[in-house]
Amino acid sequence: MSQTELHHASIVELAKAVLEQTAFVFVEDVEASDEDDLTIHGHIRFEAERLQGDLSLSANEEFARELAAGIQASEEDEVTAEDGQLALLELANILAGQVIVELGGVDEDFTLGLPQVPATSPRTTGTAVRLQSCDGALLIRVRTEPRARDEASR
Repeated sequence: MSQTELHHASIVELAKAVLEQTAFVFVEDVEASDEDDLTIHGHIRFEAERLQGDLSLSANEEFARELAAGIQASEEDEVTAEDGQLALLELANILAGQVIVELGGVDEDFTLGLPQVPATSPRTTGTAVRLQSCDGALLIRVRTEPRARDEASR
């Protein structure tokens, strides 16, 4: 099945599975709120013949440390802020790969960019999901749009 966008529930389901399987981080879907506390960011782009988009992550330091500790199988007090940033970039990479599969990446070729730390807080439009773990918060934004015919034929 090929689709062009993901809805809130699909993003929550994907994110919960990825976080539980890769970092043993368990989250709940919560209502979106003020983003000022989310100071660690990651961003990644993807494209295919028929669509393009991006995925942005924003987290607070507590979530980033919890994520890094889970990925590294260590205690939260043993990970650094840099470990948290790198873990968030790895999460962006993994989640974007799952988004691609969900959007029909099995049926067509997608290109996945490299996860990057944006210079400023990403203001990606699209579907937003805020998740809460026992230690912190994560905001996921997924935006997709059809590619123009002339772009797709290049």
